[in-house]
Amino acid sequence: GVRAGVGCVLVLATSVTAFLPAPLPGQYNEDAFWRNFPCPEDAAIAPCICSFSDNFTLTCSDLDSKEQLAEIFKATFPINRFDYFVLENSNIGQLQKGVFGDIAFSAVMLDSNNLTLIDEEVFATSYNFLKQLYIYEDNMGDELDFPIKDINQFTKLEEIDISGPYKTIISLTLPELTSARLSLDFMSTLPATTFTGAPNLITLTLESSPIINIEPDTFKSLTHLESLEILYADLSNLVESSFAFNSENLTYVYLSENNIQTIEVGALAGIHGEAELDLSSNRLEELQEGVFIPVVKELTSGHINLAENPLLCGCDLLWIASLSDEEKQRLQGVAKSCNINTEDYDMDTLLDFLVYQCSTHTPGSPQM
Repeated sequence: GVRAGVGCVLVLATSVTAFLPAPLPGQYNEDAFWRNFPCPEDAAIAPCICSFSDNFTLTCSDLDSKEQLAEIFKATFPINRFDYFVLENSNIGQLQKGVFGDIAFSAVMLDSNNLTLIDEEVFATSYNFLKQLYIYEDNMGDELDFPIKDINQFTKLEEIDISGPYKTIISLTLPELTSARLSLDFMSTLPATTFTGAPNLITLTLESSPIINIEPDTFKSLTHLESLEILYADLSNLVESSFAFNSENLTYVYLSENNIQTIEVGALAGIHGEAELDLSSNRLEELQEGVFIPVVKELTSGHINLAENPLLCGCDLLWIASLSDEEKQRLQGVAKSCNINTEDYDMDTLLDFLVYQCSTHTPGSPQM
């Protein structure tokens, strides 16, 4: 689910231990500053909670307004760099430039704060520190622009997880980015240049965004890509080179439940070796030879999952009969989609019938 992505965002960041000065003898008992160090006074930041064990964390929950947030950050902070900042379940509306003063964060999680606007430079002090960014907002019906317009200023950003009522995305120029999960409720267009400036992406997930098409070579610049997941989109037709890859490490391409009806020749390229291609639960009626044979031939221990598609199971499947037994094993779910996976009527029976029916067809005679 959406919040499952939180775990991947809050990973170990740089500890502040190296920045802590040694207290004088007896100060922990005599001085409130040292008693709380490195945290501010509890009362000064309530209801936020500052904690310091393995990580230096500031958690703010159930705030009433942006004004309350601003007052909290007027407190005296002995250390101005946190590993984690969590702002959740609050009625903030807008994050205003300057609200955090000189405080910097290595990881930021913004979860359910009624945020409709995040000012540019609001996290300017974190430009050279931030490694993980998580934003989740409920869809209240309003269509918003991409929430972090200055995202490309974060020079160390490695992971992003952004979900909410957003209709646009900007081209990412983030050379350190390795993981991205985007669930943008109103984004129907994905520009081909979106990820060209993030060549070190390893995992990429696009979920529950109503994308209607993928442009050619959108993912080809991602030479380190291992996993691509697109689900609950509205792709309908995959055009030539829309899923062309250039990564030796590619192992997983998940395209299930995207309303895919047709796939053009050359749409799937660079899927090879041990890679898994999941096209299950779409609306494919035919499996064209020119589309699938090049992929099957490039696979070794990998496979293509075609289960839960409304296949017509006609002569368009005849090409499968020409495959070796090993190559046939790389096509999974065909029998299930043809509703013939029974003890008495298996895939071999279907192929034998297609060889007879389709090879001997002459004009005027019936065919499937």
